[in-house]
Amino acid sequence: MRALESHLDVTFSQANSQKLSLWLKIMQKRWLVKKPVQMETKKKLTYFMDDVLYQAIDEFMTLYLARTAVENSRYETMLFYVFLICFEVFEEEDFYQYDLLRSKKLPTAVLDTYIRETILLYYRPRRLAIQLEKKFGYQIAHINNRVYFLQGRIELYDRQHMIALQRRLLGKTLIK
Repeated sequence: MRALESHLDVTFSQANSQKLSLWLKIMQKRWLVKKPVQMETKKKLTYFMDDVLYQAIDEFMTLYLARTAVENSRYETMLFYVFLICFEVFEEEDFYQYDLLRSKKLPTAVLDTYIRETILLYYRPRRLAIQLEKKFGYQIAHINNRVYFLQGRIELYDRQHMIALQRRLLGKTLIK
């Protein structure tokens, strides 16, 4: 973890360090399985090859995987990049610093900027606090990245069960 922190010049919280440790263990188990061809992910990531964070991760993964007999480090780099930007591994301030450096031509960056500017225009003429702007920029970026790479958020509950529970708890008068 320390090598990754120093290479990316970020600091990970204890919970995020645990996420990263788990991800690296899953990655090691994945090496034992035949590698699937990820054409869709590769196609999406062609825009991100020039991204500052992707290049830093690629450099780190090349060094990390040099100790092993893994042939396709590009695949692991792509998955690790998606993991880092989609699952809130970076702290808000570290992500903000990355957001300042990333290319504004990336599909997700264009959408982030559009949504952020639309929200700021909605609250005009009052200016929102920079901390609030960072906070919703952080959330918007993660949502847009999840939608772009994963086609949405993975639900951790059964939607039908939740609707039935809501109907039972709220009663028939509130829900038609």
